[in-house]
Parts: sequence; C-alpha cells; structure tokens
Amino acid sequence: MGVNKLWLPYRGKPIIEAVIAKAKEANLQGVYVVISEVDHALNRLVKRYGCQAVTLNCSRKGIGYSLASAIRRLPMQAQAAMVLLADQPQIHVQDMSGIKQQFKTWRMRITEDEPCIIQTRYRRGEEGHPTLFSSHFFSELAMLKGDIGAKKLIGQYSCHVQLHISNHLYPPDVDTTTDYLRLITDIGGMKP
Repeated sequence: MGVNKLWLPYRGKPIIEAVIAKAKEANLQGVYVVISEVDHALNRLVKRYGCQAVTLNCSRKGIGYSLASAIRRLPMQAQAAMVLLADQPQIHVQDMSGIKQQFKTWRMRITEDEPCIIQTRYRRGEEGHPTLFSSHFFSELAMLKGDIGAKKLIGQYSCHVQLHISNHLYPPDVDTTTDYLRLITDIGGMKP
C-alpha cells in the first residue's frame, strides 16, 4: 500500500488500535501483538493497552513467522491461543467472546486431554479469524515460517476442528488501497 496500513484511521483511531481495543473488550487475557522493532510509536500504543509487544527485526518474514514468534512468547500455563489479524478492524467482540466461552465449555466436557481448534464460520460460509488453538498445537505453531499461517495445520488436524458459528459478515482484511476505501466508505454492504 506504500504506507503502514495499521496506522490508517478507522472510526477515529488507527486500524491496529481498533483490533486491540476489541480484544481487550472481549476480556482476552495475555494479548500479544507482533510488531516491527523499529515502530516505537506502535510499541507505545501496545503497552498503553496493557498488551505484550512481540518485536521482530524483519516484518517481511511473513505471517507464519509472526505467529510462531508470538506463540513462543506464551507462558507455559497457557491453555490456548486465539489468533486475530491486525488488519481486520471489523472483527467482532461477540465472536471472540463466543469462542472463549466455547473453549471453556469444551474443556469442562472432555474427560481426556484432547486437542481443540475453534475456527469462526461467518454468515456466508467463510471460515477464518478469530481462530483458537489449544496448547496441544503450540509446538507446531511455533515452527511456522514464511507467509503461510496455520491454514495447513487446521487442514491436517480437521478432526479436532470445531466451528464457532457467527451471525456476522466476514470482516475483510485491509491489504490494498481499495480494501481500505471499502472499509471507510461501506462499499460491499459492511458498515465500518
């Protein structure tokens, strides 16, 4: 896009701040935000929300590398990790809260230590973030590299995938200038 898209304004605050604020509103514990080590302003913003900054020396290493870096920073007692994308400011607090509750309910029902992935399925059938991984998958997530996220892992362990059914439309990523213009002008039927 030629600019750092995470700093583009959305509803009076930067895109990244909208996502962080929603994660905090959903009462997610231990929010980790992967950022470039040279973005000192973003580091300050992350800390202002009481989140942990995971600083990388090269943001071009891809989403897999970013996710792996965050997973390696989780405390040993973490039971699960919910993955959000920083460029999806229309992600819904209700979906984060719903996944969190679904995981708690699942943990109370199981009799063995079973792995669990909870992925969001949106109103029109798209599947995506937020996605929760139980700690059983942390070692494999910590080895991700490049620009491939956890999609392959989800496919490989499809027998452990549960769906969180969302009543919302899929929150689009902001990857291009056109995506951003849609976000702020409501092209495509989604209000910012």
